[in-house]
Amino acid sequence: MIYGQRNGARGVYFWSGRVWDAEDLIAMNRVVRAIAPVEDVIVKGEPIGDAASVTRPARLGGMRRGDEMILLVADYFGRTGGTVKLSAAVSTRSPVRELLTREPLSDHLSSGEVALTVNLGKARARFLHVQPID
Repeated sequence: MIYGQRNGARGVYFWSGRVWDAEDLIAMNRVVRAIAPVEDVIVKGEPIGDAASVTRPARLGGMRRGDEMILLVADYFGRTGGTVKLSAAVSTRSPVRELLTREPLSDHLSSGEVALTVNLGKARARFLHVQPID
């Protein structure tokens, strides 16, 4: 599943060259439920660019709309020991939560350039939502 912009299309799309089974459909359902609250960020936002970064060998992808961000923080090859350092520029106090589980990762990030440790645990990636408090 990929989010963002490709060939002029905006949104979320999925392609698989193999036969789908019940586990695939369950996984797709979980992801669609997770991203539904941030659909406007995906469709109307822009790629994250320099607004956030992670230390190597971790990877980061994301979209931003105003001060709201969605971030996919990943270590696909298990080279970080399960802990990833994330840096982000936020202009106002912003809580961070995991989109799949809805669990808070941080009560708030203070405004400015902030650092946050993301514990991946046994997962290879975490999908985060940074939402400013008005």
